[in-house]
Amino acid sequence: MEVSEEAAIIIDNVKFRPVVGKARAKKGGEEALRTYVGNDVLNADIALNNLRTPFDSSIVTRLDVQEQILDHIFTNLRIDSDRITNPIVMTEVLCNPSYCRQQMSELLFECYRAPSVCYGVDALFSYYYNKKRLPLEGRDGLIIASGNLATHHLLIADDKLNGSAVKRIPLGGGRATDFLQQVLQLKYPYEKTLFATPRVEQMKEQHCYVALDYLEELRLFHYDRDFTNRQMRTVALPTSGPAPIEKVISEEEQQRRTQARREQGLRLKAMAENRRKEKRKMQEEELKELKATKALKETDPKKYEKRLKVLRLDEAQLSKTITELTKSLQPKERKKRDDAKERKWREEEDERLKDPEGWASQLRDRRAALLAAIEGRRRRKEVEGGRRGTASAKRMRALASAAFDRKGRARDDDGDASFGAKDSDWNVYRTMAGDEEDEEEAKENEEVKKIEKMLERHGESIKAPSVTIKNPLFDLSTFFMATERVRVPEIFFQPSIVGVDCMGVSELSNYMLNRLPEPQQSSVAQNIFLTGGNVLFPNFKERLERDLLASRPYGSSFAVSLAADPLLDAWRGMAAWSAAPQFQQSVITRALYDEHGPQYLAQHMASNFYFVPSSEAATADE
Repeated sequence: MEVSEEAAIIIDNVKFRPVVGKARAKKGGEEALRTYVGNDVLNADIALNNLRTPFDSSIVTRLDVQEQILDHIFTNLRIDSDRITNPIVMTEVLCNPSYCRQQMSELLFECYRAPSVCYGVDALFSYYYNKKRLPLEGRDGLIIASGNLATHHLLIADDKLNGSAVKRIPLGGGRATDFLQQVLQLKYPYEKTLFATPRVEQMKEQHCYVALDYLEELRLFHYDRDFTNRQMRTVALPTSGPAPIEKVISEEEQQRRTQARREQGLRLKAMAENRRKEKRKMQEEELKELKATKALKETDPKKYEKRLKVLRLDEAQLSKTITELTKSLQPKERKKRDDAKERKWREEEDERLKDPEGWASQLRDRRAALLAAIEGRRRRKEVEGGRRGTASAKRMRALASAAFDRKGRARDDDGDASFGAKDSDWNVYRTMAGDEEDEEEAKENEEVKKIEKMLERHGESIKAPSVTIKNPLFDLSTFFMATERVRVPEIFFQPSIVGVDCMGVSELSNYMLNRLPEPQQSSVAQNIFLTGGNVLFPNFKERLERDLLASRPYGSSFAVSLAADPLLDAWRGMAAWSAAPQFQQSVITRALYDEHGPQYLAQHMASNFYFVPSSEAATADE
């Protein structure tokens, strides 16, 4: 398929996902570095920090990335010639710097050898596409265009843009997404990694709405439980990849595994017996050495003292150690101890062999419960550990109670004589120092280590094995959105919420209308036009109408209209403009490019203003 030479190539450079990334992919059996552009990066395994965009803010500054994007566009249009033979219509940011337009023109004319180029502003193209259904066909009007980085107010007078009346609010959809991301991460601090920007953007588009009365909405959220339950949304986000499919184990395989476990048990028993023999041998050698040391007391006292220092024992400890080792090596005591260990081992082994999976599952559950308790205690310490925390308050109450008790016993000379005789006397110090929790945590950590050793000894995984589930979806974490649904879009009407010191959409619209002379003010007020992705928030149009009704003079009228498709009407307007009779007067041809230079711009109703460079103006005057 080839593009007709009469048709223009429409490139909405602002709406297209302008990102480029590289990742390794197999091609022809070999691994090669492949470039992904636009929506293709969503299906590639590319880290966010490896993505590049041609824009700095909303201005094209990286021409190498822009060239890759244009290559991708022309390749998908099946243009396989060595040059572009179709006119190009491209959007640019409002008040685009001349230097940036110059670089783009050089790229299109010199690299792609385009026959002609037309530049325009997306909001004005959207307005052009909707003109026929607007009052007086849009001869006068106020355009409110809310994009990804900013919200612009454009005044149209006699079918022309009034450049001196353009206003800009530095808030767009990107800032709203960042704000929602910050709010959710603050609300769920232990799940920060789940709130990736693409997910948060999707949550914003699906669940947020504009409140007609923001303060009243917040009051209802706070006091009206039924209202809160109706307006609250439950969002489930994936926390891991798809659950693996567990293989079906045959009966023969199950028997083979059972036999392997039994053989492993016998091997473990033999290993334990060898360890006991080695331990007995070491004890015998130690006992022999200690007895030899004790014999030195009679023959060589000085050497005896030196030997005690080396062993780090005193005479009483030496005698006690010899007695204990002698007793442990006696056949009866050793047999009794070995029989007890053997009996305990057999009981554990019988329990394990009856239900190996259940035995391992019980240990894993116990380990998980202990780890959860340890983690909960750690989080509680973080929350309560401050000067005003509950732990500090508990310690202060203990100190006050101890001081009061001592004051009550002050007249009794022997009041403190028996202090410490009871274990409860020391509870106040344990409370102040937090020793009880530390001791409990140490015991739990010790039990966790013991369980892990038991699982490892029998070849069991510490983590629970994957379980087959009927629905092969993701493991989901559930979150709730309540006031966040209205707080995020409210930044367009109250920018101070995110720390931006400027007027909101409603206030700025009323301000611009009030500055117009009376005849023009009435005409413009009848045609307030909304376009851009952010006006798709539910109740955006109704909120603007409500605010204007409260601020406009009594008896005055106004009308607010929404673009047929706020996202795609800019592209449709560019396509309609390329088919209009006046299109040929709005393009920069190759001849004009060579004559006026790459900074030249052909003005039209949807374009920026062209300011003649000072050097050209001086030459023209001469």
